[in-house]
Formats: sequence, structure tokens, C-alpha cells
Amino acid sequence: MKTKKLLLSILPPILLFALVFALFAPSIRYPLVDLDDYAYITQNRIVIQGLTPGNVRAAFSRSNITATMYMPLLWLSYMADVTLFGASADHPAPFHAVNVVLHALSAVLLYLLLRRFRATPFGAFLLALLWAVHPLRVESVAWVTERKDTLAAFFGLAATLAWLNAHPARDGGSGAPPPSICPPSILHSASFVFLAAILYAAGLLVKPALVPLPLAWLFFDIWPLHRIPASPRDKAFLPSAVRAAAEKLLFLPFAAAAAWLAVAQHHTVSGSLSVPWAKRIAAVAPNFLFYLRKTVFPAGLSPLVPEQWTFPRATVLLSLAVCAAIAFCLWTWRKSRPSLIPGAAWVFLFFLPASGLQPLPMNTVADRFFYLPSIGISIALVSLLAPSRPLRRARLCIVHSAFCILLAALAATTHRILPTWSSTHALYTRVNRVFPNRSIAVSVLANEIVKSTGDHAAAEELLRPALAQNPGDWGLRLIQANCLLHLDSPQAAIAYLAQTRMPEDRYTTATLYVYLANLEYFAGDFPAALRHAQAAADLYPEDSTARTPALCIALGAAFEAGDTGTALAIARRTRIFAGATTVSIANLLPLAVFEWAYAHRPQAAALFFRILDAAPGDTALWNNILWGLATADWSPVPPAEVLDRTLRMQAASPVPDHPGILDTLAVAQANAGDYEAALRSVQRALDQVPDTDPAFRQRLLFRRTLFQARTPYRENAFGRLFTLTFGSPADTL
Repeated sequence: MKTKKLLLSILPPILLFALVFALFAPSIRYPLVDLDDYAYITQNRIVIQGLTPGNVRAAFSRSNITATMYMPLLWLSYMADVTLFGASADHPAPFHAVNVVLHALSAVLLYLLLRRFRATPFGAFLLALLWAVHPLRVESVAWVTERKDTLAAFFGLAATLAWLNAHPARDGGSGAPPPSICPPSILHSASFVFLAAILYAAGLLVKPALVPLPLAWLFFDIWPLHRIPASPRDKAFLPSAVRAAAEKLLFLPFAAAAAWLAVAQHHTVSGSLSVPWAKRIAAVAPNFLFYLRKTVFPAGLSPLVPEQWTFPRATVLLSLAVCAAIAFCLWTWRKSRPSLIPGAAWVFLFFLPASGLQPLPMNTVADRFFYLPSIGISIALVSLLAPSRPLRRARLCIVHSAFCILLAALAATTHRILPTWSSTHALYTRVNRVFPNRSIAVSVLANEIVKSTGDHAAAEELLRPALAQNPGDWGLRLIQANCLLHLDSPQAAIAYLAQTRMPEDRYTTATLYVYLANLEYFAGDFPAALRHAQAAADLYPEDSTARTPALCIALGAAFEAGDTGTALAIARRTRIFAGATTVSIANLLPLAVFEWAYAHRPQAAALFFRILDAAPGDTALWNNILWGLATADWSPVPPAEVLDRTLRMQAASPVPDHPGILDTLAVAQANAGDYEAALRSVQRALDQVPDTDPAFRQRLLFRRTLFQARTPYRENAFGRLFTLTFGSPADTL
């Protein structure tokens, strides 16, 4: 009997964890995507360096304005992935795996919470699964940036369980503890309250959206704890409510500090979004119905939902009427279904931070915003799956069966839309399909065309309808300016950008300055390029690699203008050139690499060759640059020219049969279509590779297989070139 009881207590949470993990496990293989992942991970120095005392201090610093919220424990969790599991931008599997594990653990914590709310083991299992497998969870779990959702939910649910352990449920009738339950000792209660406070504070340091949690606990004091009478007319209601509210004062300083830090950080990074309060209040009810509709009918799910602040009056009134009807039903059924009010309170309280009352840049609603509020739906439905009288067992069996069918359908939908996050291209293709001509999706897809093919005319064709629909959108106009640069002239691109309305937040403004500085650099207006590049660099945090392009352009502009003093001063602002005493064209190598990354490949290639011609004897430099040109997915340099320069490098090298040089020669020959020569070169390289370097031998064998199949070797070498030449990008500038 004891064994059976033990199995019934441990099997459901184990099975729950396994099912949730299995459903979301495919996301572990996904790369990072170009939607905040780069800012949060790739370009975030304190993250990609891992856990160090200095980086821990930086994570808690108010000067860390990587994101619009103060969330130091989020940065620490990413650092732990790097230090403990070897996570990186090139190996993001640990980042994804931790997200999936946290979500599965939160499902288990929700199961335990529902059991405390008197749900049966099977009922709690179904309701926890309902929350965990719903398609609205995909965005929070599969997107590395949204670790803040999964980690905050984990801390929030753990804090709630700790709070409930400090206050065992009372009998629902008399209000006295059941005879079988001994009142907890003061030490026991104080210990769990302290633990709840620690977990709550930790959750707030991940995501300030946990601020309403103690208010939700106040409703749990009504049910299931019965520490406050359910009826406001009860004489004990007011003193019990005051006493319960006073107990929550311990958490008020945490909540106040988190709310203040969140608003201050948001204003520092994005500025104050000027949305009138009338519009904010009017948007609350329609936004709530947006989430309710997505919960009931999870169709058309997509990140980056277009902003909407103005709703027709009829829409607002109808939304208010629907919300009032829902509230009326909840109040009417509160006695027969006591879990409805606490669950609905959880939903509403956690919805408020994402309701539109506090405007967020680029978002009024988003699927991920309902990650925390939707926990309340499972809480509200506890009474629905609770058996009451024996005569109702058959009806309960029907309800359970319907739930199982619903869960299977939801899990199938989740599995189908999970690949949305399998690549940047898949992500923005999905956005553009659900929201045609969505500015950010079109700009990324157009930029992808330019980077992969150099076909600016095709990119401009994709941009045209989106620009017609959103003529003032800065993101679209930046990509259009790039197209004008290559299809017309730098001057035409500058004139086009000059008509763009300045963005409201500092990062977007900095990006616009970087683009202007680039165009002015190409146009030969070096003073203007220097001015805009310095303005952009000043808008970024000192330790952010996002300021790298701005500093590179500023250095290049000053050098080209002949202002070596300013160029040297700018060089010293960077980490790699901090000890420089002179500047030369070699200092422009980071600029050439970033021009390539910004899809200005003809300009980058010209600068690469200027640098090479100034250093004819630097074989390592020649080898790295020519390797990048020979292995690029698209290059403006003819393959024959790359091969010619590679042969010149080999002839000038004191060790012409060095396997590294022969490897570059082989990929250049394959790039030029001469696979027979490529096979001979790679075989010569294999003959020269020492036995102590088996990894290099394996790479050569792989390339030989490609050449035998008449396939060139491709990789994003210039990103790796930056790391190999200067160290980690976060350590460099």
C-alpha cells in the first residue's frame, strides 16, 4: 500500500517533466536568432566571458543597459551556461536546453501547487500539462532571450509553494485547523516565509513582472487556505484580510524596488514612449481579449505582433462587455467552483504589467507576455476537475477524456509551430506570413538577400510594398538606403536617410547614426562620418560590442582624413588598440570585417586588398583574408582574382607547402571551379599535416570529400577571422 502511494506521488511529476521536455527538445538544436539573441548573448561581453567576479558585478550594475529591464540574475544564468556547459554563440544548445529544463521544472512545480489546491493527482497532471504544452508557450521556451519567462516562472512558483507551506489550509467551514493537522511552529512558518521572500526577490531580479505575486497570495488566503472568509459580509472578513495583507508587507520593499528599477531602466534605454493615458486604459480590455482568444483558439501565432494603440470605440465597448460578462460568471460560480476567483485573480494581476498600461517599445501585445498570467487558468480550473459526489464520477470521466483530447491537439500544434524558431529566416518568414509587410520581418529578409546573394535589386523589390505601407519606418529605410548605396550612390542613400524621422529610443538612434556614418565614409565626407560615428559610440554602454562598428568607422574616418591624432585617440578607446602609439591602415582591419558583416562587401573587399597590399610579407594576414574571400557564400571578388592572390601569397611565403596555405589554396581552386587542382592541393596538405593535429586532418578529409563531389567549401569565415585575429569580439572593442 505504501509502495502504491509512493508511486502515485512521484510518477505524475516525473511523467510530466518527461512529456514537456520531449515536446520542446527539438529546440535544443536550434541556433540563436537575430531577434535580441545577439544583443543578449553574442554582443554581450559579460555573458560570453562567463562567470567572473567582474562580470557578476557588471550584471548587477545600473550601467548595464543591455535590455529595457533590470534583470541581473538573467545575465548570471547565461554566464553559468557559458562557464558550466560551454555555451556560446556558435554552440547555443546549452542555452536552449536550460530553457527547456526550466519550463519542464516549472510544470512540475505547478503540478505540486495544484495538488496543494486540492486537485487530484490526475487532475493536477492534466492542468499542469495544459499550461505547459499550450502553443502560447513556444515563444518563451524556444527563444533563448525569453529565459526571463522560464526562470521567473520557476522562482515565482517555488516562492508560492514556500508561502503555502508556511500557512497550511484551514477547514473551510469553521475556520479552525482540521484536527488532523497540527498548527505549524513559529520557526517553521518563519523559515518558509523567509524562503518565499528569497525566491520572490530572485524572481524579481530575473523579471519584474513578478511584482503582483504577493497580491495573488492574498486571494489564496481566501481559497484554498481559508484564512480569510469567502464572504465580505462575514464579521471576520475585514480583520482577517487586514492581518493577511499586513503579512505581505514584508514583500513590499522588493516589489517597489523592482517596479522602480524596471521603469527607470526602460526610460534610460528606450526613453519615455509618449502614449496618452486615455489610449493606454482603452487598450486594456481589447488586449486582454487578444490573449483570451489566442488561448482558446491558438491560431495565427507569431512573434512581433504589430503595435496597436488606437481601437475603435465599438471594439473597446464590446471588449469591456465581454470582460464584464466573464467577471459576472466567475462571481456567480464562485461558491460551487471556489478555485475560479483565485485563478482569475492570478490571470488579471499578472496580465496588468503587459496590458498596455506601461508602454513597451515595439510591443503592445505578444504571445510570450501571457506565459505567467496563463498559470492562473490552470488554477481556476481545479474545481472543474475535482470530484464532488459519487454520482458525478461519470461526468468527471467525460471531462478528463475531453481534456486528454484537447491536450493532444495543443501538443500537436506546439510541435508544428516550434520550427518557427529553427533559424532567423524561418522566424521572419513566419512573421511575414502572419503579418504581411511587417516592417521588421521584411527588413531582415531583405538584408538576408543582400548578405547571401548581393542582389540589391531583389531586396529592393521585397522592400517596396512594405515601404508603401509603412513609409516612415526607420528599419525599412535603413535597408533601402543600403540598396541605394549599391544601386545608385552614397550621396543618394544619405539624402534618403536625411528624410527619416529620428527614432525615439537611444539604440535605434545609435543604429541610424552608424548607417549615416558608413554612408558618409563611403562618400568621402570623413568629418561627417567621424561626427556621426562618435555620436553613435557615445550612445552605447562602454562594455557593449554593439558600439564596435561605430568605433571602427570613427577610426577609419579619422585615418582617411589624415587626422592621425584623433585616429590614435579613438584607437585607444578600444581594447585591442588601447596601448597603440601609432595608427596605420592595419588598424582598419576590424572596419573591413564589419563592413563585410553589414553587407557592404564590395567596399569591404577593397579595404581588405588595401590592407594586404600594405603588408606584402604578412603571410598569416594574407591567408586569413583570402580564406574568408574564398569560402564566403557570396563575394564581389571574382574567384579567379582570389586564386591569383592566393598563388602570389604561396610564392612569397618562406614555407609554401605549409598545410594551412595549401588548405587555403585548395578552397580557392575549388571556388574557381578547378576541382582537380583543389584535390591535389588538399592531398599535399594532408601529406604535411603532423600526426599531432588529428582535428585539422579531419577537416581536410571533409573538404576533400566535398571537392570529389564537385562542391566548394563554404563558411562564415570573417566572423571567425575577427575572433582568431583579435580574440573574442567582446574582449576586443
